[in-house]
Amino acid sequence: FSRSLFTNAFPTLGDLSETLRIIGDGLIGINGVHEQLRESLKNDILPLFDELSKEDLTMEKHIEKKMEKGYEDYELKLGNSLLYRDTKLSVDHIDDLARTRRDYELSRYDLVSRLNQIDAKKKVLLTQASCNIHIAYTQTQESIAKVLGATSETIHTLGESTIESGEMMVQPDALWN
Repeated sequence: FSRSLFTNAFPTLGDLSETLRIIGDGLIGINGVHEQLRESLKNDILPLFDELSKEDLTMEKHIEKKMEKGYEDYELKLGNSLLYRDTKLSVDHIDDLARTRRDYELSRYDLVSRLNQIDAKKKVLLTQASCNIHIAYTQTQESIAKVLGATSETIHTLGESTIESGEMMVQPDALWN
């Protein structure tokens, strides 16, 4: 009986349980959208970052060591050649120096090439992750707009009714009229 009195006090507000159900359904819908966002991040974005973090750089380290050794060999042979500037160097010595430099330059090129490949892969993965993030958040915003749009008119009407009811509350004996 007291509930009936309460409900009848402000008929424009309708039944409180119906209002709470509408708001609860909206919150459940929004929670579902957030869950979809979490799943999207987990399935579409995190694997891309995992792939980047698991990049094996063993080959690059090996190439770098080979390049450093080639550089040291070349510098050593070049330094020795410069010590004997006044004498004519043999063709074998000049060929060996050129071969050492070539090996160093090729290993340097191999390292730069491999690092560029890794950079290109990183660029593709990060661009894909950025696009996936944008898509996930756009879909989230659109889904939340649909959830809120479904109850927007009802909530707007209730909001106006609460203003009217609030104004009635300040009148003496408003609940008993």
